[in-house]
Amino acid sequence: MENYTSVLNHFGHHTDTFFRLGHNPERGTHRGTKYCHPNVLSAVGYESLDRVHAFYNSHHLAVNMQGMKGSAKDPIEFRPFDGSLNPPVIQAQVKMSLATVETSSRNAMLGDLPNLGRHDALGAHAELLRHHPAPDRTEEGSRSFRILMDELFWRAADKEQLTALYAATRWVP
Repeated sequence: MENYTSVLNHFGHHTDTFFRLGHNPERGTHRGTKYCHPNVLSAVGYESLDRVHAFYNSHHLAVNMQGMKGSAKDPIEFRPFDGSLNPPVIQAQVKMSLATVETSSRNAMLGDLPNLGRHDALGAHAELLRHHPAPDRTEEGSRSFRILMDELFWRAADKEQLTALYAATRWVP
């Protein structure tokens, strides 16, 4: 159960960055959140697998756990990604999803908080957009992305691929 909770925590602490990287760079904006609403995290945790399943059993949530039954092969669906036919975009998003599950499993064992304990909800970077035309080029504007890359990847090639996707996308307002 800790692994499920850790995936939700990881996504919840990096929501704004995950949605940005889910944006199809060939479109002007993200498709919106009607079918991928950000998950609300429980402040007190979950006492059972049934409670996790009850909270996150919807195709309208960014992290959908509808297929969760309690086995090691349970699917977790990441839904913030826009559709794309661009192979490097698809590959980067799949890598990010797999690395999130892997990192979350490690964090569950170690008790580490993602994003240095900061919670970047969807739109967290909107304030920076008001003060700087390209906040992603500032140290503050790119901090959560850089932290996420350091949490997920150790290979430079993986970080470079996601950095290219980050450079081609924009923050979701």
